Amino acid sequence: MKDNSEQTKFMFKFHGKTELVQYLSELSGLGILVKSEINPNRKINISGKRTDCSIEIPGEDGNTCRIRSICCLLDGQSLLADSGNNRLKLLDQNYRLVSHCPMPPVIHDICHVDSYQLAAAHSYKDMQMFTVGTGKLVMGMNYQLTHS
Repeated sequence: MKDNSEQTKFMFKFHGKTELVQYLSELSGLGILVKSEINPNRKINISGKRTDCSIEIPGEDGNTCRIRSICCLLDGQSLLADSGNNRLKLLDQNYRLVSHCPMPPVIHDICHVDSYQLAAAHSYKDMQMFTVGTGKLVMGMNYQLTHS
């Protein structure tokens, strides 16, 4: 049987904009690094409207809320790590509590993994994954880390 398939090969070549190359070549650099001292005891004042919000879950939060970490999502929602009650709490754009999820004790920090996936570090050797859906917090995989 004869193979009648044809293979077409292409070669691409990039031609940069000469105006952009000229502009970049005239710059002395792309920016500067500024060294600043970090003072963890410095108070930060934010001017503007103060918003009070309640993040207590009636009947479930038995201890004082102790917010250990905050992660703001791209759509304006906020995720709070409440180490006093061992919970992650999701606030909407108007700072209303819309979802929560139990966590093992000793939540250390939370961070983005991608747009709607987050990781929470807890117990020094564990990392819990979470997904934020439409106003809902969903617990994912838990990873046990092997460092000492």
